[in-house]
Amino acid sequence: MFTGIVEELGTIQTAEQVDTEWGPGLRLRIAAHTVLEGSDIGASIAVNGCCLTLVHRGDPWWETDVSDETVGRTNIGTLMPGDRVNLERPMALGERLGGHIVPRRATFRADRGSDPVPDPSSRR
Repeated sequence: MFTGIVEELGTIQTAEQVDTEWGPGLRLRIAAHTVLEGSDIGASIAVNGCCLTLVHRGDPWWETDVSDETVGRTNIGTLMPGDRVNLERPMALGERLGGHIVPRRATFRADRGSDPVPDPSSRR
């Protein structure tokens, strides 16, 4: 889980098309310092609010493979070398929670291919 509080601004170093374990995708190399502290291969790091997985790292950079699905649903596919991105590590159990908590409840339900219908069981 992420708090939405940006820890650091990273810089896109490279963005190249690659074959990932999910098929075609994008590999990003991002210059960063803070989010690499305590982050190993397999760690989650949010990039502009999108949770991505650390697949390679160096000093001071890390790489992530982004599926075409994620590229198509986020702004990740528009990123170019030199672009700045918001970076955040996930919250750790037992750590201080900054910001504020906003409870949410779905008030609509939808079947595939239909418009949302108000949920009568919702209490607004």
